[in-house]
Amino acid sequence: MKKIECAGAIVHRINEETGVVEVLLVHRPRYKDWSFPKGKLEKKELAEIAACREVCEETGVAIVLDKPLGQVSYTVPGLRDLLHMRKNIRYYIAHELPKSSLIFKMRSPVKAASKKEIDDVRWVSTDDALNMLTYRDDRRLIEMFRSTTEFADSRVVLEFAPAKSVKKSKWHGKKKDLPLTHKGKAQASKLSELLSSFGIENLIVFSSKRFHHQTFEPYASETGIKIKHFKNKEDPHYKKLISKPKVRVALLKK
Repeated sequence: MKKIECAGAIVHRINEETGVVEVLLVHRPRYKDWSFPKGKLEKKELAEIAACREVCEETGVAIVLDKPLGQVSYTVPGLRDLLHMRKNIRYYIAHELPKSSLIFKMRSPVKAASKKEIDDVRWVSTDDALNMLTYRDDRRLIEMFRSTTEFADSRVVLEFAPAKSVKKSKWHGKKKDLPLTHKGKAQASKLSELLSSFGIENLIVFSSKRFHHQTFEPYASETGIKIKHFKNKEDPHYKKLISKPKVRVALLKK
């Protein structure tokens, strides 16, 4: 059975006038349904990147992800109902990213969905969403979202392995000066897109090795965020940083 991988988001905000939590819904005229913005992953695209791209295409709203929410899977009929396909949709809790942000400006431009695909976009309360959403799985996601009291805590701490460096046997300089390979540079570039998806504002390394710093350099250079160095995770300054409720951190394994 063929699998179709998709990603989307439950984008939330607090209405400044009413103080009510609202979520973003889209209407698809082809299916005459109300649902969450979502879409298919492009070739070799990460789900997190796809979620941000698809939401922006369908709604015009740029987002950053807060955390995964859940997955919806169902079977869709293929050609003449003989070849069925399994659609998997990964959903994330997310919030709006100001278009004035450097993180937004570093992203690739997206093509807006046509009116034939999406003809209405609305911010609605979660109560209204429960009444408007067409599908049971989407209503279940809203219930999950409402029961997730931590959604307002947008603290994100992501940990990665450093990008691929030149082998020690092929390097004639100091070990700490090992640079990234061509593959490693491509990995660092791809990582930059992922960091943008989560709106990372702090870059941390626990090593003075050159390739560790190079792993974060594409993102650092595009956003102006400085790479911070700590001795280890027991460093009191590091602990203080990641304890903040709205901090967004990416760090490398030593």
